[in-house]
Amino acid sequence: MKATPKVVIGLSIALILSLAIKPAYAHGFGERYDLPLPLSIYIIGAGAAVGLSFLLITYLLRNSRFSGSYVVVNLYDHKVSWLLKNVVVRTFIKGFALFAFVLTITSGLIGDQTPIKNLTPTMVWIIFWVALTYISALVGNAWRIINPLKILFEVAEWTYIRLSKNNSLSLNRDYPTRLGVWPAFALFLGFAWVELVYPSSAVPKTLSIFIIYYSLISWIGMFIFGKERWTTNGDAFTVFFDLFGCFAPTEVRVSLDTICLSCGSGCKYTVNGCVNCYDCFDRSPKTARQFNLRPFGAGLLNGGEISPSLLATVILILSTVTFDGFTATPLWVDMVFQILPIFEFLGSSRVIGVTTLGLLIFPILFVSVYLIFCRAMRYFSNESTDTLKFAKLFVLSLIPIALAYHLSHYLSYLLIQGQLLITLLSDPFGYGWDLFGTGEFKPNIAIVNARFAWILSMVAIVMGHIIAVYISHITAVNYLKNHRAALKSQYPMLILMIAYTMTSLWILAQPITEFSG
Repeated sequence: MKATPKVVIGLSIALILSLAIKPAYAHGFGERYDLPLPLSIYIIGAGAAVGLSFLLITYLLRNSRFSGSYVVVNLYDHKVSWLLKNVVVRTFIKGFALFAFVLTITSGLIGDQTPIKNLTPTMVWIIFWVALTYISALVGNAWRIINPLKILFEVAEWTYIRLSKNNSLSLNRDYPTRLGVWPAFALFLGFAWVELVYPSSAVPKTLSIFIIYYSLISWIGMFIFGKERWTTNGDAFTVFFDLFGCFAPTEVRVSLDTICLSCGSGCKYTVNGCVNCYDCFDRSPKTARQFNLRPFGAGLLNGGEISPSLLATVILILSTVTFDGFTATPLWVDMVFQILPIFEFLGSSRVIGVTTLGLLIFPILFVSVYLIFCRAMRYFSNESTDTLKFAKLFVLSLIPIALAYHLSHYLSYLLIQGQLLITLLSDPFGYGWDLFGTGEFKPNIAIVNARFAWILSMVAIVMGHIIAVYISHITAVNYLKNHRAALKSQYPMLILMIAYTMTSLWILAQPITEFSG
């Protein structure tokens, strides 16, 4: 496809206009801000930026051929990989993660129930849900090393083996292939409900009880199917961090295919080897181990098989974080008041009922729209492959968008509210202790101003969609082999990305425009 000079110039002007607008202050910072230009101008500009990126990507990659592999730099023999090679260090890190897990539960159960005085809400919603997500996506998948549920099961299994002379604590039943990651899907939906709907989600004792329930479910799953198989398929957070870890610039890899044949997690050996399976990594000889630097997002091109359940989970992750932003808009408030009479039978829980309904509808809406566009992609490429095949093929390109939303929604929250951890380390139970001399520390709420927050949100959303367009384009070329067919298949995806970019920024801007109106 050739772009005419008028098209390129028009898109460029729109992009410049979008970048020239002074940023608006996000809600929650207590500062008034009036948009210097109509809201529609910077929304159109953001959409134009994504459209222009498509033209540039198409032009730059017009003659490229992709084998499915990507460039890596193996650091396993360098000092930087000491964390993976030193058993003592890894054991210490696991021990610390286990201590933090136990402390989090204990402080919630017996500590002061005021959220800002108790360690539990900060550890769950700031450190675990926000900080660990950024680490997994921007550094590497740390959850595979520090997962306290798996560590506790391993400790119990180690003890059981030595006392009973058996070789495993698990029953090691065959995990049904058709079950896929549906258990993780269901558990993540429950987690999203607690975060976005449940009114007591910040109450320390309530959080601790939820953690205990989740832990019991996980340990039962590990006991029945084995720890590797369950964590890979049934643990919502392992699946979540694995997906975000695909975007990260680091990976562990095993270059010996025979290791995968005996893997408890059911991993697959692809053209890139066995990637990010720590079970295979720990069991492989050192000569087959790699700790690699790779381009951001390269893991999303790994070529592994995507199950329908994993497709649904990716859509669920994206839809819930979008729903979180949508609930802050005046439109949502108006909708709630319109729907409330229908839920009169729930009494004082009417709002919970409406919000739960919205949380359930959003994934259905997202997957419906996505499948419609995938059908259009199949039509434009003249492929005989069914729509579901296309949907599974391109779904990982949505991960950068989910990460962008996570950044735009939660980074300021992390930088401001995360400072509570400094105080809570000295007084985790809220008893008035000052163990490390930080008990009197006062968070600096000016560490991030509204200008920074809004610029970050706008840039993150636009860049997330641009990266998604890039990954989708490479995936199309890899699969279709024909550049012309690949290009045509991306027209519907481009429309979807532009529309979602504009919608996302509209959602982010609603509290601002309403406040300043």
